[in-house]
Amino acid sequence: MAEWSSDIAALQADPTAKNMADPIKVYGDLAYCEALVTLESGVAALDTVKLVQVPAGFRLITSLSSVVTDDAGGTATIDIGDDDDTTAADADRYADGLDVAAAGVDIFDANASVARLTPYTTKKTCWIKLTFATLVTPIVGSKILVKMVFARL
Repeated sequence: MAEWSSDIAALQADPTAKNMADPIKVYGDLAYCEALVTLESGVAALDTVKLVQVPAGFRLITSLSSVVTDDAGGTATIDIGDDDDTTAADADRYADGLDVAAAGVDIFDANASVARLTPYTTKKTCWIKLTFATLVTPIVGSKILVKMVFARL
């Protein structure tokens, strides 16, 4: 059976000044947030909802973040992104095309997104936003609970 090292383990095995492990990958405080969205009359595809404002230095951990819904409508998919335009704002940086039409739970990592394999740390204070990518016959009053875990770096 073979054994090899991740990028962090390789750096930690040879802790010279040149090879010191990036503490961001090893340390950090966690922050948790739940944002409840209630579908209102007139909501339509491409509408956006501000979920939470975060300061610079926050990283949303997509594998620990999820969306819980009770039944948003006939067809309903959402994206989760931010308006951090330091590099480029990205409407689906953290979650792309999550199906919230039926009741259930979706982890942000369920579909490919930019931050899934390339984590993004906010460069300035910004809003984490939900965008209704598709929305047909929404059920007014239905709820979408967005649970987010951040590393404060």
